[in-house]
Amino acid sequence: MDSGTRTDVPKESSKVDEILQIAISDEEAQETILEKNAAKEQLFSIFSKREKRLISYAASFAAMFSGLSGFIYYPAMVPLAMDLSVSVQLINLTVTSYLIVAGIAPSFMGDIADQTGRRPVYIITFVLMIAANVGLALQKSYPALLVLRMLQSAGSSSTYSIAYGVIADIATVGERGSYVGIMIGSIYYSISRALGASLAVQSIEIYNLNYLGAGLQLGKLIDRNYKTMAKKHGHGVDLKRGDDISDFPIEKARLQWVYYLISISTGGTLGYGWSLCARTHIAVPLLMQFLTGLTMTSIFTICGTLLTDLNPQRSATAQAAYNLVRCIGAGGAVAALDAIENAIGLGWCFTIYSALLLGVIPLVFLFKAKGMK
Repeated sequence: MDSGTRTDVPKESSKVDEILQIAISDEEAQETILEKNAAKEQLFSIFSKREKRLISYAASFAAMFSGLSGFIYYPAMVPLAMDLSVSVQLINLTVTSYLIVAGIAPSFMGDIADQTGRRPVYIITFVLMIAANVGLALQKSYPALLVLRMLQSAGSSSTYSIAYGVIADIATVGERGSYVGIMIGSIYYSISRALGASLAVQSIEIYNLNYLGAGLQLGKLIDRNYKTMAKKHGHGVDLKRGDDISDFPIEKARLQWVYYLISISTGGTLGYGWSLCARTHIAVPLLMQFLTGLTMTSIFTICGTLLTDLNPQRSATAQAAYNLVRCIGAGGAVAALDAIENAIGLGWCFTIYSALLLGVIPLVFLFKAKGMK
C-alpha cells in the first residue's frame, strides 16, 4: 500500500502542474488580447488640439529659416559681386554650394532626429546657423563668403525636414496637409530656385531697379481632399487614433489637384522668361513670379505631406532624402542658368525649364495609377 501511495503522489502533482500551466497560459492569452485591444484604443497623440497647433506653429517658425536664408540672399548677389570684386557667376557658385550642402546635411540631421529626438537636433542646427550668420556679417573675402554660406546651409536646411518629423509625431494622416513623389517636388523646387536667382539680377539689369527695390519684390485643401477620397472609398477618418492607410489610395487623395497646379506653374515659368526677354513692364514678370511661387509652394507641400504619409516611422529621414534630391537639382539649375541664358537667351532658357515642369505629368499619372505597388 505504501509503495502504491508513493507512486500515485507524483502522478497527482504532475496533473496539478498541468492544470496550473493551462491556467497561466489562459491568463497570458487574455492579457495579450487586452493589450491588443488597448493598443487599438490608444490615442495617436496625447496632445490636445491647442497644443498641436502651438507645436506646429513652433516647428513652422523654425522651418521658415530654411527658405529665408536662401531667398534673402538673392537681392544681395550683385552688390556682393561688386564689393568682393568677383563675377556674378562666382556669386552664383555660392548659391550652388549652399544648395548642395542643403541637400546633404539633412540626410544626417534627419536620421539623428529620428533616433535621438527632435530637440537636440534643433539646438545643433540653430547654433550652426547663428554662428554662420555672425561670420557672414563680418566677412570681407570671397572664400570666407563661400565657406560660411555652406555652414549656414548646414544649419538652416535641416529645420525643414525636422519640421515634417514633428508634424508626423503629433498629427494623424487625416490632419496632415516612393520616389516618384520625391521627383515631382524636386523638379519644381529646382526651377523655383532658378527663378529666384534670375529675378534678383535681371530686375537690376533690365528694369534698372535699385538693390532695395529688387529685394521687395494649401493645408486645409489637402486635408479636405483626403477626407473626400476617404468618404468615397468608405474609409473612416479617425483624428484621434490615426488611420490605417495600408489599403487606402493615399496618393490619389494627395495628388487630386496637382494637374491644375502644374499647368499654372508651367505657364507662369514660360511667361516669366519671355516677359524678361521682351522687356515688358515689370508688373508682368512679377505677376508670373507670383503665380509660380503660389503653385510651386503648393506642390512642395503636397509632395512633402505624401512622403510623410508613406514613411510615418521615418518621416524626418524621408524628408531629408527628398531634400537631398531637390537641392542637388536646384544647384544644377542655378549653376546652368547663366550658361543657358548666354547661349540661347532668357526666353528659350525658361522654355526648357517649363518643359521640365510639364514633364512631371507622366510621373504623376503613373504614381496615381500604380499607387504603392
